[in-house]
Amino acid sequence: MWDNNSSDEEQEEFECLDCGCTTSEADFEAVDDELNQQVPRCPDCQSSHRISHATCDCGEPASHEVDSGFICDDCHDHYVSGYIRD
Repeated sequence: MWDNNSSDEEQEEFECLDCGCTTSEADFEAVDDELNQQVPRCPDCQSSHRISHATCDCGEPASHEVDSGFICDDCHDHYVSGYIRD
């Protein structure tokens, strides 16, 4: 008899293209992102890669990713200052 449960629970592992660590879909369960099996990167490297190719609305290179998109350091300081209470 074929045991279907054992193969369903096993997740395929991939080597991150950037840092070389082993990653799988389980690593993405706690973040709002998905593993790209064709170009596998761990969650941190995938985020860094995405940011490195983005620009802020002000035209500067992006250094942070927030709900509204990508922002630079200066805009990030302004963004977070709205959350800081004096």
